[in-house]
Amino acid sequence: MLTIENGYRISIMLTEACNLKCSHCYMSANAKGKTLSNEEIDNLIDNLPINCLRISITGGEPYMCRDKLYYILDKIKNKFGKKMPEVRVETNGMFFYYDDATIIKEVQKLIGLGVSTLRLSDDEFHVRGGLNIKKLRNIEKVVQENHLNIIVSTLFQDKAVAFGRAKELNTNKIEKKKCLNRKESLIIPYFYTTIDGDVSTCAWKCAPSLGNCFKDRWDDIVKNLNTPLQSAILNSNIEEVARLVSNGDEDRFNYLKNILETKGQCMACKEMFKGKYE
Repeated sequence: MLTIENGYRISIMLTEACNLKCSHCYMSANAKGKTLSNEEIDNLIDNLPINCLRISITGGEPYMCRDKLYYILDKIKNKFGKKMPEVRVETNGMFFYYDDATIIKEVQKLIGLGVSTLRLSDDEFHVRGGLNIKKLRNIEKVVQENHLNIIVSTLFQDKAVAFGRAKELNTNKIEKKKCLNRKESLIIPYFYTTIDGDVSTCAWKCAPSLGNCFKDRWDDIVKNLNTPLQSAILNSNIEEVARLVSNGDEDRFNYLKNILETKGQCMACKEMFKGKYE
């Protein structure tokens, strides 16, 4: 039986809004996306079990709603206290990378709110979307030179899965990608929320929802892991997922298996589940 006794990790989408229009964006984010309300943040964080190992705050771009970012970080800090998980903020850095003093001030603010990792995107997609790569890379330099107690993690992508805007990329930029779940996900699952509060075990929010973190009890959300379909997804056994979805229809199964083999696991799930962001 799948549980979260060993802990869990969760990625919370704070906003769909973004100040960039990157060509690889699976959600086709723009400046007009929805943002969580304080009430939704309260319901989400209050509902989380205390044995959390990592919380990632993502978007969109979280700094499009700076006050909400500070609000959710403060809420997390007050809830978890001495059992504080690793807290990551994933950002393009553009709202504070102007000069060294601004970087120091903002990073110190994040540290005070319990943030342990700052995750930045350093790639050609963001540069073409409007990011100044030299200023972005200066963030890590400033952090190191001023001995600020935060980890700067950099995500580099040169290819993308064909969701959202990435469907328009040249074929040499399209990635045949495997599911991000691993066998260890069966021991410590990773949950992802949509802006509407739906919870899934898919980074692209493509897999069927386990429930809604604004409305449902977390115990019920976790119980929903224990179906053959959800267990296969968490185990990244996407061929088994295809077999279950096909429900005995061999033509359907062979069609999905061909997508698995030619386009990758993520594209097979996209075909099976028609996720929110595609």
